[in-house]
Amino acid sequence: ESVYGILKQIRDTRRLCIQEGHTPTNEELARRIGITVERLTEILMSTRKPTSLQQSTWMDQDVTFQ
Repeated sequence: ESVYGILKQIRDTRRLCIQEGHTPTNEELARRIGITVERLTEILMSTRKPTSLQQSTWMDQDVTFQ
């Protein structure tokens, strides 16, 4: 399954837990979604990595995000 699909499941599951009256732990999120806690942590951390606007978008071209 794609990372974007899993991120959507995480968001939806978090929202559901909050509506049920509690903040879910990573263990609870992983169990409800059906992935390991390690995979959940990996996905959440990968979405938090900042990207520089001066970073090249392609290795062989001098094009930046800016």
